[in-house]
Amino acid sequence: MLEKSPSLREVSSYAGPGVCDECDARPFCLAGCLDANHLETLCRIVRRTGPFRPGDRIYRRGAPSSHVYAIQQGIAKVESVTRDGRRIVGGFFFEGELLGLDGIGKGIYPADAYAVGETRLCALPMDKLEALCHKTPGLQKELVRRLSSQLSSARYECSALRQESASHRALGFIREMYARQQNHASAQPCHVFLPMPKQDIASYLGLTPESLSRSLTRLEQQGIIRRNANCIELVREPKRSGK
Repeated sequence: MLEKSPSLREVSSYAGPGVCDECDARPFCLAGCLDANHLETLCRIVRRTGPFRPGDRIYRRGAPSSHVYAIQQGIAKVESVTRDGRRIVGGFFFEGELLGLDGIGKGIYPADAYAVGETRLCALPMDKLEALCHKTPGLQKELVRRLSSQLSSARYECSALRQESASHRALGFIREMYARQQNHASAQPCHVFLPMPKQDIASYLGLTPESLSRSLTRLEQQGIIRRNANCIELVREPKRSGK
């Protein structure tokens, strides 16, 4: 049986005109690709929701995918469940990124979504977003680009996790997180903010927490990274083995 759509408590009142102008996530959100007129139209369909506390569920697997969520502040993750009951982290989402795009095809969310830290979202009703895309080619193009990017990333991850060593998986993850965070206002050169629990990162990489810890220690001993609390600094690129 399908879960119900988000309640009005979870999806708050309309944010109103100008809400995107005041948002720090705008430069790397959907709003960043729109001119003033189309931005005003987008603002009319945006609903602010949150804050979600760490561990709060944003939506359930199997629920009708009535909304796409833009991360206004914080970090979210998606989790799926294997046939034997194990929970697998399928990805992390940062400010400006879209959560719930994978529910467009079948009309239901294929995984559970949770807040990693205190998180605030902009909820975009799927039907109204689709109608706006028909009128706004730039918005439609940006949405397709993001869908394609998520699909390409998922395919690469499935392939890489079957072949790469634990250290290469860990380093690849750090690089990926850095690439996605470097345009944020709070980003620092060569620093990667990783507030996610270690077991979540390990699950995403197909590793045990112990194997992830050993891999990070090995990278640090090689002088490739430097760890500090929830932050990792990329010190240098590893030497490539050649002929």
